[in-house]
Amino acid sequence: KKYGAQVEDLKVRRDMFPPELPYNEQWSIETYFRLLLQDILPDDVGRLIYLDADIIINRPLREMYELDFAGMDLMAAKDTGWSLVREKYNEKQKELINRVLETGHGYFNAGVLLMNIEKIRKKYSFQTYLDAIKRWDYQMYAFDQDILNDVHATKAGYFDAEVYNLGARVAHNQNKTYADMKDTAIIHYTGFKPWDSGNCHYDIEKLWWEYAK
Repeated sequence: KKYGAQVEDLKVRRDMFPPELPYNEQWSIETYFRLLLQDILPDDVGRLIYLDADIIINRPLREMYELDFAGMDLMAAKDTGWSLVREKYNEKQKELINRVLETGHGYFNAGVLLMNIEKIRKKYSFQTYLDAIKRWDYQMYAFDQDILNDVHATKAGYFDAEVYNLGARVAHNQNKTYADMKDTAIIHYTGFKPWDSGNCHYDIEKLWWEYAK
């Protein structure tokens, strides 16, 4: 209340998710929960920012939140890291990416989304995504991210990944450092996590540890 905010406790039943859904240590079953948003959010929610758990918010997001959808279902960052692991993709995901690229759009990262919930709830439901998953025969590589791209890629706008969804590992490979993060609003620790002691660590993780302290 002090900050003009309120918390809604939304319950999700695990039995809503088919047992055939793939998940693993990297992507838990909870990653599919975001596919329910348009079904379970209060009716007065017209837009929202969806955020993965492995991120740092380093600057206010008001400007991002107020971006013009221009009729699109959502805004996202083009996935700048997918080409690094392309050889790991199965045929279904390669088919998806090629199909999306042929339309002039890009494959987006689903870890940070500005969602036009008012528009989405008029056209889609959780069942829409379940039907898409079934068409994929449960063979997604990036699980719900593939499905969100399958359904929305040609109806997605893009914000600047360098500002609103900077992959820490990608940035590190581009020789960006901790000092370069001051103008970045969202740093996304995809893959390797700062808190995993067995991983290869790098300079940009200092930002995460500062907030942790």
